[in-house]
Amino acid sequence: MGFVLTKPLKQIIVVSHTHHDREWYLPFEDFRWQLVKNVDQLLDLMEEDSRYRHFTLDGQTIVLEDYLEIRPENRPRVESLAKDGRLLIGPWYVLADEFLVSGEALIRNLLLGHQQAKALGPVMKVGYVPDLFGHIAQLPQLLRGFGIDSSVFWRGFDDKGESLPTETRWQSPDGSEVLNVHLGASYGIASNLPKDVDATLAQLLMPVTILGPRATSSAILLPNGSDHLPPQPHLPGLIESLNQRLKSSDVLAGQSLGDVFSRLLTTMESPASFFEFQPDVKQLEGSLTQLFSPTVESLKGVEFKHGTLRDYLDIVRQEVDVSELPVIHGEQRSSKHFAILPGVLSARIYLKQANFASQMLLERWAEPFATIAWWLGAPYPTVWLKRAWKFLLKNHPHDSICGCSIDSVHEDMERRYEWCQQLTNNVLSDAITTIIKHADTTPPTSVPEPCFHSFLVFNPHTWAHTDVVRIILHTEKPAESLKGSTLYDAVGNPIPAQITPGPQIDSALHPFIDQHHLPSPESGEPKSIKLEHTLLVTFVAKDVPSLGYASYHLAPTLSDKEQAKSALKIGEGSDQLSAENPFIQLKLSPSDGTLTLHHKPSKRRYKRLLTFEDTGDVGDEYNYCPPTKDRRVTTHRTRPTIRLVEQGPVVATWEITSSLTVPEEAATSRGSRSTNTTKLALRTLVSIYDGVPRVDVSTHINNTAKDHRFRVLFPTSLKADTAWADTPFHVTERPIKAAVHEWETPLYPTLMDLLFTYAFQSPAVPGKPLGWFEDASTTHPQQTFVDVTSESAGLMIASRGLPEYEVLDDKQRTIAITLLRAIGWLSRNDLTTRRGNAGPSLATHGAQCLGPHTYHYAIIPHKGTWRDSKTLRQAQAFAVPLRSIQISQHKPASLETLSGRHSFLSIEPDNLFLSALKKAEKIGSTVLRFYDACGIEVTARVQTSITPDNIAAATLAEEPSLTPELQFPTSQTMTLTITPHRIQTLMFQLRKRS
Repeated sequence: MGFVLTKPLKQIIVVSHTHHDREWYLPFEDFRWQLVKNVDQLLDLMEEDSRYRHFTLDGQTIVLEDYLEIRPENRPRVESLAKDGRLLIGPWYVLADEFLVSGEALIRNLLLGHQQAKALGPVMKVGYVPDLFGHIAQLPQLLRGFGIDSSVFWRGFDDKGESLPTETRWQSPDGSEVLNVHLGASYGIASNLPKDVDATLAQLLMPVTILGPRATSSAILLPNGSDHLPPQPHLPGLIESLNQRLKSSDVLAGQSLGDVFSRLLTTMESPASFFEFQPDVKQLEGSLTQLFSPTVESLKGVEFKHGTLRDYLDIVRQEVDVSELPVIHGEQRSSKHFAILPGVLSARIYLKQANFASQMLLERWAEPFATIAWWLGAPYPTVWLKRAWKFLLKNHPHDSICGCSIDSVHEDMERRYEWCQQLTNNVLSDAITTIIKHADTTPPTSVPEPCFHSFLVFNPHTWAHTDVVRIILHTEKPAESLKGSTLYDAVGNPIPAQITPGPQIDSALHPFIDQHHLPSPESGEPKSIKLEHTLLVTFVAKDVPSLGYASYHLAPTLSDKEQAKSALKIGEGSDQLSAENPFIQLKLSPSDGTLTLHHKPSKRRYKRLLTFEDTGDVGDEYNYCPPTKDRRVTTHRTRPTIRLVEQGPVVATWEITSSLTVPEEAATSRGSRSTNTTKLALRTLVSIYDGVPRVDVSTHINNTAKDHRFRVLFPTSLKADTAWADTPFHVTERPIKAAVHEWETPLYPTLMDLLFTYAFQSPAVPGKPLGWFEDASTTHPQQTFVDVTSESAGLMIASRGLPEYEVLDDKQRTIAITLLRAIGWLSRNDLTTRRGNAGPSLATHGAQCLGPHTYHYAIIPHKGTWRDSKTLRQAQAFAVPLRSIQISQHKPASLETLSGRHSFLSIEPDNLFLSALKKAEKIGSTVLRFYDACGIEVTARVQTSITPDNIAAATLAEEPSLTPELQFPTSQTMTLTITPHRIQTLMFQLRKRS
């Protein structure tokens, strides 16, 4: 049984490249040291030898950014080679993991990559993503938005790969399509080619044997390069020699296959890297002949060409009717043929939390409100925002955000997140200050005097939103002096509020915080007030205007009659472990701290929510791997201490404290968990609010254990076979039951697999059949939520920066959210869940994540499916909460005055979500981007507080687009049709006032 070439082979396109991991098993500067040497050598080689035609710089422009920072004098040389089409650069800025970053971050990645590539030469218009750990469903739409009509990837390819050719049509949920090339033998299959022709032929027989039967055209693609490798100067001469040999009727020049493979073993630096074992070639000569003789025959007359990815794609398009190619749909996350390394979703979760916070601050706060301030006349902080984006994007490469590098790499990442947040907080502060200067913040006449304090609540969402707000007010007088005061909204209505003393200010910090800057009533300029005390005000802000603000005022109480009614009821006496609002009845179990939740609209009851589970993990940063003899520990019957720590008309909060005794680490053999134990201190806060249809939870853990996974469980008891999760620009449905492990002949085998399977009819690894490279993953990625839905009801768990979930294939359809995965190795080669190493075997103490951690998540029950309800809005609102800022009371004298409640922009209907509001890169226009999350066609209505002019649909690259049809407004409303799953970009200017 062997592979048989099904088409006459005419050309082999050799694409020289290097795959550059900016930071991984070495820190950034160590890898840059090697990068500079490699690029120096490349420039010299290409200038000295015109036969060395092309080199691909890994599809990411940061390679040249890092290089030219050290060698700025070589920029003209780079530009010359790029403009000649010999040096291929772009289209990405970095090769980012697609699931752990936001969709908007992927767009900015492409936008910056295109800008940098165009500054040096043409952009390589190929969606090259060689080594990412799976691919999102909407990637074809993102690529098409930048004029890219093809993709090239390796990992995650469709489970049905056995029946698919190398080229397929890959469609996004919206119907966007690219011609996809699957790197069926990896991106490094033709790396380190020997100078010897016979040895090179021996090395290439395997990839030709693998790729030939799947070829759709007369060509196959051989990537010549791999991680951090320099160019091979002898390649042009080698290609000439290969072509001369292949013109001969005797490709092997009178040698046997055994002789040829023996030559390969003597020329390779490490035979094991190719064979994965060191065979007696003579003993295997019969097997080699059986396997490769058809391939040798097929090589007669074939021409090797030093080319590019575009060269290969052009051949396919010329020879193949692309419309007849099979179609693959949606995300590509199969581990059947190559490992997708799903454990990276939960490795070093603290990085994922920092990334989530940085993205939300930049995308949903700093940029949109800086744009609004620009509408009001302030300068747009282009330089600062671009710098913040670059700090963020430099953390997005797959070896960085995935948490699968050495400790020092991730320490550098933490600093970049800090720098990103420092910049974006300053941008946001300036933007808010501009808005405040234009706002009339004086209390309505119905608010009694004297008004003690005023503040604004800002809403980053494009719908009027109701949610809880907590603000610490700085006061001149102690909190006790404000007892009996009432909170009033922007129109003077009293609203329920919990007003308590705030945190004590450290007197040592007084010189830095007691000069609290607020705009003065007279000039709008800052004034200084000595504020030594604090007040905590908690309330539910109702219908805060979309992408806008509402003012609130703390003032004396006129009479008992004006006190607003609260719908929050808390149990009394012995029943203080329960509460309810109009949506939810909640009860806490004194025996284990779990929750029973009754959702009134759906009449559905959920029990035993909030169980914590700890299991062993002897895997590495790439893969979870339970020990053979695991020991599961849960909080079932732990008898925690439960206290009602907040009780009022607005919020009821319980504190649940306990400790969980778990094994201290893995046993020395790593087959079980240690008999030594340690205690994990747990503290969980559970809150229910007046008028908010969710339950918020925060969990604090002090991790003192190693080699384990810690999760929180939510049994749904819903009848469902699939779960839904938020991914970039899409809500993705995935089966709950794991893919079946049908161990079989591998589609893309190593030579060892070929020899043992076809020649010896036995597996290469004793006791482990061939087939899947990695256990089919039961854990999956999410952005902000996972949902299990039946026909009549559903349960959604939203979170902030917790990207890994699993829905257990049990009767309860339990949702499991990973809070912590503590492991001590970058990679190991003894896992039962993955074949071989995924990187060097290096100890990574920091990946054990010892010390304190805090996690935020929410329970959101709903009636009907998630599409039927406004549940997605609740998940988004939890992910990006309302913000508030204390202000002085003033009315602008010379500026266009904004009222105490103001909306700058709204988008309807409720299946549309904001992705970006920014200034255009090239011209003085506003860029507005939003997308359909529910897969339904709607008429979008975009309302702005300014009058837009020159409105046009645009591509993701901010270029004019021919679609969709727009109804140009005569006022401040834009309407257009949004087809299912579309990512829509609009550009407009401000209409000049007459």
